Amino acid sequence: DYSQALELCQQLRTLVEEAYGENNPILASTLNNLGLAHKGLGEFEQGAQMLAKATQQYEACGMREHASAATALHNLGVCYKEHAQTMTGLDRTMLLDQSVNCLREAIQ
Repeated sequence: DYSQALELCQQLRTLVEEAYGENNPILASTLNNLGLAHKGLGEFEQGAQMLAKATQQYEACGMREHASAATALHNLGVCYKEHAQTMTGLDRTMLLDQSVNCLREAIQ
């Protein structure tokens, strides 16, 4: 159940921020999971926002080359792709372009 997962991830985010601060890989992982929960609910914009923050967190922690950072970037690309499937015209094209860019970067 993505609704329950979202609620739990939000609680976990608060706990992680209180315990570890803002720049750590545990928070990045939590943001990744939060983004996936939003995506699972069809909340693509919120999901993309959380997944982008997860990617930024990994970079801030010096983990840009880590597999977890690549996974978050991949998840962001998939979120853009799934969101694009609900759009038309230029919006769809822009989201697909963002998706391709994320997926390419994730495999480098």
